Amino acid sequence: MCIRDRIKTVSGIRGQIKKAVKGGPDGSFRATFEDKILMSDLAFCRTWYQISPEKYYNPIISFVQNRLMKTNWELKKENKVKSIQNPDSEYKEIVRQPKVFAPLVLSLIHISEPTRQAEISYAVFCLKKKN
Repeated sequence: MCIRDRIKTVSGIRGQIKKAVKGGPDGSFRATFEDKILMSDLAFCRTWYQISPEKYYNPIISFVQNRLMKTNWELKKENKVKSIQNPDSEYKEIVRQPKVFAPLVLSLIHISEPTRQAEISYAVFCLKKKN
């Protein structure tokens, strides 16, 4: 952590790290926040620490030669097991009713007068449904 790093509480209050606390546990610091925080608030500080992970895997160079697993479809095909099709999964034709839209009428609500500051007048229109 560095001085002036940004921190943030769970409730969204932003803060800033001011200085490390001497004599305190490792990672202790003083910080200021934009607003009062509660004792129940959690503060998050996004930090990055470089690590080099150990290699606990055996890389497979050729996927075709070293095939370790088979798909469900391949197993069913080899063992001649038929797939049971769920009738709910079949495609059905969708029948929709045609939409009928109500005609819209444009009515004038207000026209402004030109003023000394602005030589422009404007009009306000409103869309209303026709009854």
